[in-house]
Amino acid sequence: MKDLTKGNISKNLWLLALPTMLSALLSYALSAIDQMMLGKIVGDVGLAAVGATSSYFNILWGIEGALVFAFGSRLAFLVGEGDGSAIKRAYKINMRMNMLFGFAISIFSILLWHPLFSFLNVPADVFEEAKRYYIIYAAAFMLFIIKGNMSTALVSFGNSVFSMRVGMVTGVCNVALNYVMIVPCEMGAAGAALATLIVSLGSCVAHGLKLRAEQNKLEGESGRVALTDYAPIFKMVIPTAIQQMMMYLLAFAVQPSINLLGKSAIAALAVGNSVFGVITIGYKHLSQGLSVLTGQALGHRQPSLSRKGLWITVRQILMLTVPLVLLLLAFPRSAAFLFLDDPYGETAMLSIYYVYLCIPFTILLALSSMFHNFFRGVLRPGFNIVGGLALGVARAVLTIALVPVIGVYGAFIGYSAGWTADFLVMLFIYLSKKWKTKEYKEAERAEREAMNEI
Repeated sequence: MKDLTKGNISKNLWLLALPTMLSALLSYALSAIDQMMLGKIVGDVGLAAVGATSSYFNILWGIEGALVFAFGSRLAFLVGEGDGSAIKRAYKINMRMNMLFGFAISIFSILLWHPLFSFLNVPADVFEEAKRYYIIYAAAFMLFIIKGNMSTALVSFGNSVFSMRVGMVTGVCNVALNYVMIVPCEMGAAGAALATLIVSLGSCVAHGLKLRAEQNKLEGESGRVALTDYAPIFKMVIPTAIQQMMMYLLAFAVQPSINLLGKSAIAALAVGNSVFGVITIGYKHLSQGLSVLTGQALGHRQPSLSRKGLWITVRQILMLTVPLVLLLLAFPRSAAFLFLDDPYGETAMLSIYYVYLCIPFTILLALSSMFHNFFRGVLRPGFNIVGGLALGVARAVLTIALVPVIGVYGAFIGYSAGWTADFLVMLFIYLSKKWKTKEYKEAERAEREAMNEI
């Protein structure tokens, strides 16, 4: 296990984040290739089939994020304390929760497909393609949750290299399978979903074996799990789930109005979100590293290291995010050439406006993500609910108000306004210092007294 509080913190954060960033970058690049295959071979129908139900899957990813983030923060704290038995119990509890929720989500989503498609106003010309993709992707979601849980456990242990290696292997396999499914087998968007399901199963097996080996190195036995052992994890899961659900449920509520704009608008959003995914890779993993560092610092009763890590992460996020934003603004049509069969058509034009109206504001989203992870690390995830509510409400209100007037551009403005609102709220909460718990303040006093003695 890697203790991030020992040695050079900036270096430790980079060493933890870089493997996961490289893995995510490879995963994104290979996923982008999948999107290119759909756009170039299947056309706008393929991209729209994926994008038509994306708001619903974002809700599911929000649930997955709540489970993963909450568990990661709790586990990092226990790693800082060095209690092997507690770590094993926490992992056992979380695996049970993830498997239960994952199975329930997949079954519920498959049964829900017809009323969901009716509510979302899925266009008739992409209906069948979207249905096949949706059913397979929903079935795979249990694997996504389990894989995310195990990968986060390894990161909390300070090991991010293994997931990178697995990601490299499964990513290449995913592209190969996608080609087979989309081109020779002519399965379209459904083939892309099936390939993802297969490689996710393989990733789960690999991570499971690695985690078993890591836990065997810990001293102590997990013992019998009592109901009281669930409380600390639920204390983290519930606020995080509420925050994620508020954001994505409000986005889900406006999806029908976007789908009514037709497949060009849906496909343009799918392309724009793929471009947006490039930027999220760096800041998400740096922020996750901050959460691990913060949890370990509190476990060691060294809160000053958590604040130091925050400002180091600000610098690292800006170093990664700003150049990417400037590059995309300089070459906005690059996404259209990559993903679309007609880089000068209506869909391409809309995707360019996405770059201009949304991409600059991802810098604010990156910083607000950092604050969210910091508050999880100090075990105050409840404050994230306020930021999630601000993001969701701002986006929903502006989208609903503007889409009937200016079309899909209203959805673009909704994205940017939501990200801005989230950042401003999270910054205000941090500056107010209301997030400091009684235990945190006591640790600060003890740390100051120790320094004075020296």
